[in-house]
Amino acid sequence: MLRGEAINYCLGLGAYLAEFNTCSDFVDIIRALDVAGFNAGSFWTGAVKFADLWSWETSGASLVYGAPYWTPFVPLTNVSDCAVVDSRGSYMEPSDCFSIAFPMCETPAVNSKEEESRKAPKVVCQAPFTEVGGRCFYINQNFLTWENARTSCQNLISGTVVDLAVLSTCDLFTDVVRFLEESETGISEWLWVGANDYQESGVYRWLSGDFISPGVPLWCPGQPNNFGENQNCAMLWGKNFYYLADEECTSIHRSVCEIGV
Repeated sequence: MLRGEAINYCLGLGAYLAEFNTCSDFVDIIRALDVAGFNAGSFWTGAVKFADLWSWETSGASLVYGAPYWTPFVPLTNVSDCAVVDSRGSYMEPSDCFSIAFPMCETPAVNSKEEESRKAPKVVCQAPFTEVGGRCFYINQNFLTWENARTSCQNLISGTVVDLAVLSTCDLFTDVVRFLEESETGISEWLWVGANDYQESGVYRWLSGDFISPGVPLWCPGQPNNFGENQNCAMLWGKNFYYLADEECTSIHRSVCEIGV
């Protein structure tokens, strides 16, 4: 149905088009679509564009165009003023408001507890590190292999545990992406982070040992693909909203270091 029809359908249920207030909400919906077996069509969301800025229509909250919600592969057009979620377990993408899609309705949970703030306690980071999301990160501008990037991070501050960055939660990933987008130019291609599939091919883990789930919300669509059967390390793919992608570990790139990995 058209988006206007979808809005009326949701209103008839005492609801409105779905809005993702947190990255966790978004991931839960995508996982639910996967489990339900939807594999065709798209779903209207409550995202709209006005004066080239995206926001949630009901709450009015601003919505950054980029990670962790949006696909990097669908270009914006002059008629892309609304947004849909692809039913195949992918990211949001801009759409003509007069396109056809299914309604995705949302209603506030009854007697739900007030959401706790996700803001981490403020930390003091040693130079040259910057506080991001309650942790300390540094963009290493040296072009190095993945292993050499690890060593370079580890040698930054004597007596302090430092390694390639571990972005183990969606909220932290989002904070780091915003940090990278606001940083100096020249880092928009590839940046090593602390993940690989050394233990089992195709199964990526952070240096902390945490498993990285496939697809949303961290991986670039189509990644990891082990192109050439020789890609075992993870990078942030700058030109594609800094989503994760696999890469040959012997390639040379800049990197993101973190204190306390």
